[in-house]
Amino acid sequence: METKIANIEQIPEVTGSYVIRSNGKALYADFSANMRGSISYLLNVDREGLSEIRSSQNTVMWKKKSSLIEAMADAKDFIAKEPPELNQRLRLSDDYVYLAVDFRNAPVFKLESFTTGNLFYVGPFRNRFELMDTLYTMSELLGTPVCDEPVQPCSRLKKKKCLGWCLKKGDQKEMLIKHFLTPDFNWLSELKDQAERLMDDLEFEKADLITKQVRLLGSFYDNIRFLLCTKHIEGTVKLGDRDYRVEHDSMQYRDNELMAVDKTQYDERRAVYLWYLENEPEKIRAWMDLGTKLLHEKIQEELS
Repeated sequence: METKIANIEQIPEVTGSYVIRSNGKALYADFSANMRGSISYLLNVDREGLSEIRSSQNTVMWKKKSSLIEAMADAKDFIAKEPPELNQRLRLSDDYVYLAVDFRNAPVFKLESFTTGNLFYVGPFRNRFELMDTLYTMSELLGTPVCDEPVQPCSRLKKKKCLGWCLKKGDQKEMLIKHFLTPDFNWLSELKDQAERLMDDLEFEKADLITKQVRLLGSFYDNIRFLLCTKHIEGTVKLGDRDYRVEHDSMQYRDNELMAVDKTQYDERRAVYLWYLENEPEKIRAWMDLGTKLLHEKIQEELS
C-alpha cells in the first residue's frame, strides 16, 4: 500500500515495514510495531535531518506483517537492495535513554544517554518521558524513590510520598532488585484484580487510574524481562520458508552493563525476543532465570 505522507491517517497502527520516498527515491526505511505511530514521530519530533521527510509530496509505502521480526526482515531486505539516504545518517535510537541506578546513594535513579559512567545501567528505553512516569507511578504505589531534587532528604519524604530510602544505608539493593530489576507480573495481576473490583463497585475513575498504571508498569516489566534474557538468546527463528539465525551475543560489556545493550541493536533484539516470547516462551523463561541469577551474583560482587 502507498499514500502521500500527508495522509498519515491512512497508515494502519499495526506491525509492518515501511519506506518513505521522495520523487520515487527511497529516503528512509524501517520496521515498527505501530507504523502510523513511528511515522508520526518522524513528522513531529524536533530533530535535525528530518526536514526532508516532512515534504507533503513524499509518499509512504507500507506492508503489514504478522510479527515484528518478519517486518524487520522485510525492511532489512529492502535496505540491502536499495539503501535509503537517511538510513545512513539518521539513527532514531540515539534518542533512547538508559536508567542509571546507584545502589548506595541518592539520587538512586538518573536518566542518561550513554553507559560510560560507573553506575549500574538498565536499558535502553525508547521513551524517557514514559520511563519517568513509571518511576513516579512506582513511587505512588510503593513509596520507592524518585529523587527529583538536588538535595536529599527531599520534599517527597516530608510529604510522605517516599519511604526515605536515602536514609536507609545498605537497604537499597533488595528494594531495587525486587521492584525495578526483576519483573513482578504477579503484582500486576493483583493490580488488575483490584481494578476489576473497583469497576464492579462502580468506582470507574479509580479503576481507570489503576488500569493506566498497570499498562505503564506492564511495558516497563516487559522491557526488564527482555533485558535480562536478550544476551543469552540464540537459536533459529522461522520466518515462513526462511530461517533467521540468532547468534549468542559476543559483544564485550562491563559488569555494570549486565542489563544494558547497545542502542543500535535494541530494535532488532526486541524483534527476536518477541518472536521467542510468542513461539517458544519456555526458552524465554530459562534465559530470564539465567539473567536473574547473573544479576544477583554481579550486584553482590559490586556491593561486597
